[in-house]
Amino acid sequence: MAPPGPTLPRTTDPLLICTDASAPPKWDTILTRIRARGEVYPLKSPEFEGVTKETLLAANKKYKKHSYFIVADEESMTTTDRAVLVVWSVKGGKPGDPERGDSFRVIPTAVPAVEKKLEEEGKKAWIALAEGVGGDGIYRG
Repeated sequence: MAPPGPTLPRTTDPLLICTDASAPPKWDTILTRIRARGEVYPLKSPEFEGVTKETLLAANKKYKKHSYFIVADEESMTTTDRAVLVVWSVKGGKPGDPERGDSFRVIPTAVPAVEKKLEEEGKKAWIALAEGVGGDGIYRG
């Protein structure tokens, strides 16, 4: 039997999960940039260190308040723009719908606008946002 994975809390704010705690000042920068315009539920705990997107998707199956979650991973900590990973967490229903696990990167200052669109429009917004991702794989607003 596999060991249990991390537990995600129930929250009204979108989850921002830190999976790389190797650079606390960089995590603080990401959090400050996002919170300047929006709200997230920051989750930084040893149980999330090195956790993969797939493990987080499995943990999110039990709680579906939000159709997405945000991850500050190793790439977020090692690139200059600190882009976080936004992950779609619900199963697609129709052709053209986003699929569970689809993701794209977003600069922290654009996260609040992405959150707002996803909360208001859901799948439709996800598709439009994904189409707005630049050639570098990052949505900049």
